Amino acid sequence: MTSTLLAKYRPDRNADRDPSSQPVAWYEASSPAACPTDPTARPASAEPKTPARPSASACSGFWSTATFEAWRGGSWVAYSEAHQAALQAALQREDDCTEVMVDSERRHALAALAEMGVCPRSLGAGVESEALSLCARLGDGDSTGNGQVQVNLAALASAADYGEETSPDGKTRVRLRLPPVREGEIRLPAQLDLGSCPSVRDCGRVADAELLQPDSSCGICLGDLMGKRRGLAVALQLHCGHIFHHSCLERWFEERRRCPTCKRRFGHLVGNQPSIGTMSWQLDSHVRLAGHPDSFTIVLNFRFPAGRDSNGEPYRGRTQQAFLPHDERGKLLLALFQLAFRRRVLFDLRASTTEQKYWPAFNIHLKTAVAGGPERFGFPDDGYCQRVLEELRENGVTIAEL
Repeated sequence: MTSTLLAKYRPDRNADRDPSSQPVAWYEASSPAACPTDPTARPASAEPKTPARPSASACSGFWSTATFEAWRGGSWVAYSEAHQAALQAALQREDDCTEVMVDSERRHALAALAEMGVCPRSLGAGVESEALSLCARLGDGDSTGNGQVQVNLAALASAADYGEETSPDGKTRVRLRLPPVREGEIRLPAQLDLGSCPSVRDCGRVADAELLQPDSSCGICLGDLMGKRRGLAVALQLHCGHIFHHSCLERWFEERRRCPTCKRRFGHLVGNQPSIGTMSWQLDSHVRLAGHPDSFTIVLNFRFPAGRDSNGEPYRGRTQQAFLPHDERGKLLLALFQLAFRRRVLFDLRASTTEQKYWPAFNIHLKTAVAGGPERFGFPDDGYCQRVLEELRENGVTIAEL
């Protein structure tokens, strides 16, 4: 089935131009001079016939291979090692990354509504308002701060555009450069990421009468914390100091592992995806995605054998193929998909809405066709990356955790 599907979209195998040697960034440049040839790319004939499959976590080495580059004098130039570390640290500020992603999602929603002539006040300031920043400062400058270099990475965190460096010499674009994808595989349960999922009680302590005020209420259900039902609804004070019903927190933590009040994180989500399965990926130089004629294709394959869920209910097995473009956005999504798969949030066990079968269904939308647009779950789809980043963020998977 896989070979038939791929063969259907294979162009001339004798094509002498390697599309992966073309420039890739968050957005393609408007002119050839704006982006130099990719020095890390190699022709299809140079691809190894039997590339090694790494057994370690695919996300563990993400930052060791990522490079920040600025556009200087007509070419992309890498930052120094010290500046690389500062820029990486900025993108690993989880709360800041979440804020700029939420702001980007809000602005996309406003832009879409504005096209329809709708401008709801509930979404805050309009698209023309200034976007949130995620900045790293490189160098101290003088005593007044003059001469300091500042890099705004907000657009990179939301995969919306290039970052921007501001210095005494002016402004220039910044990109996050990722290496070519190599074949790999994740096997569950051996590589499940379950290392940071404390129970609700481990995230705080039982709130006794001394901690509760007469008018105390639960910030989730708004119910009385000291009412007649307090014996049934034990109150828990999280380590951040905020108090909620224990039962309310249990339900809340099933969907998000943050304090409802201050957003402090308490571990990460673990989903309902089957705990036994495989995810593999490889780079195919012959498959072309609609809208990405100058890029190779990342082909993903998922396999879940039939089994039983935590309640003993049987579910059907599933084999699924998906696609990503081999550009910087596609490489970033691949790394995030790998983390989501290990945390069991990429798929979810539920009944199919079309075929009424209980099996691993998409929890994060994947592209299963190389063409046909979003209506057929294929390419081109200009808004796909932003939508998927929002879904990943809602499931606790962000670039800050790579």
